[in-house]
Order: sequence, then structure tokens, then C-alpha cells
Amino acid sequence: MLEICHELDIPVEERLFTTEEARQADTAFFCGTAAEVIGWVSLDEAVFPKPWNTSLGRVVQQAYKARVTEKDFQLATA
Repeated sequence: MLEICHELDIPVEERLFTTEEARQADTAFFCGTAAEVIGWVSLDEAVFPKPWNTSLGRVVQQAYKARVTEKDFQLATA
């Protein structure tokens, strides 16, 4: 994930964060071996305000899927 973010010029900050900080995020995702990259709708009762399909998390998800399926990934431009 970090490598993909670096390649796409997406800033990353590695640190411990609180649950309250996570609740205030625009979007969030989980990544793991079986799940790959899964976007979250909410954390507890806090719904993330940005739609997953328009988030940077979705871009990372698509880039990850392209990498594991050995396909080219092109960042969509507006």
C-alpha cells in the first residue's frame, strides 16, 4: 500500500492514531491478504462523508487490484 501511494504521489503519514481521529477522516479502508482493499462506510456511528467511489482510497484499491492481477493501471484524470 505504501509503495502504491508513493508511486501515485499520495501523501502517507505512518503513526498511531486515535479512534476519534479515524472517525473524523473523509474515508477509510482496510487491507489484508484475503480482503485485499475494502472501503469502510462508517466507524461506529460516524459515517465517512466522502463517497468511496470518489476517494483516494478507491484509487489505491484499483491500483492494488491492477498490481495483483498484473494489469496496467492508469490514474483517471478529470
